[in-house]
Amino acid sequence: MSSTIRIIGAEDVRRCCTMPQAIEAMKVAFSKLSSGEANVPVRTNLPVTEQTESLIMPVSIHGYPNFGLKAVSVTADNADRGLPMIHGLVLLFDSKTGEPRCLIDGEFLTALRTGAASGLATDLLADVAARHLVVFGTGKQATSQVEAVVAVRPIETVTIVSRSPQRAGEFCDNLRNFGDFNLTCTSDSTVVATSDVICTATPSREPLFAGNDLPEQCHINAVGSYRNNMCEIEPEVLTTMSILVDQREAGLKEAGEIVQAIRCKAIQESHVIELGDLLLSGETIDVKKRTLFKSVGNAAQDLVVADFAWSQAKQLGLGHLIEM
Repeated sequence: MSSTIRIIGAEDVRRCCTMPQAIEAMKVAFSKLSSGEANVPVRTNLPVTEQTESLIMPVSIHGYPNFGLKAVSVTADNADRGLPMIHGLVLLFDSKTGEPRCLIDGEFLTALRTGAASGLATDLLADVAARHLVVFGTGKQATSQVEAVVAVRPIETVTIVSRSPQRAGEFCDNLRNFGDFNLTCTSDSTVVATSDVICTATPSREPLFAGNDLPEQCHINAVGSYRNNMCEIEPEVLTTMSILVDQREAGLKEAGEIVQAIRCKAIQESHVIELGDLLLSGETIDVKKRTLFKSVGNAAQDLVVADFAWSQAKQLGLGHLIEM
């Protein structure tokens, strides 16, 4: 007996799930994760070459119609080829029968859910009067960071920090559809001194800015580093921040900024809080100080967005059906 699988490409995912809808889905993902209803093993990291690695991420959530498997490749020097750093696929299986149901573009889905996670964190942790967004990075992850932050805060100025003027210019051209804000580019990292919200979306192994340049009040979404030898933010500056993560176990193992800050005794493990715990408890964080959301990515995020996109695609008749 054959089964049918739906193939959903990036454009159809975009039509099925808007950024505000993805941000709402993140509330479910993080709540399920912190309540223990999501089964998310720490991902498998497969080194392929010196520049390329593969990440394998299985996930199930209690009561969900589908469970999932995400496989992505990360190639650090792809920008030099004019290619995205991340390629991947998300596969959904029926939770009752185990049959494959849907195959989704993982590159776009990863950017969407990562941006949505930062959007939710910004909504919970940034001052409601935030006006200036500073973004480090010029890839698809950086694009979704801008889209998400402007969806939850009245941003008036977006500053892109990049060492490549050409990439920064091309990146800025792609941002003009996301809102009515002033858009500037610079290579000067000290611009963070006037920021309200900062997003870092790079594979850097060195801090992107000096901690002394940070204002006393700001929110940071750090989503680029996903290994403990990567570091977008000075570990020592974490002592001045409320620190929230997507999943504590993964953050303590994989988030370079956190691992290195604990190693040099700048912070303790007890300083690290899950965003889902904040949602479940109803407690608040003082947004008049520095706050940090550190994400290494979590497959629960992928599953809730993929499942929503799949259900919408069925209703709208989007994607391509293939008999297996």
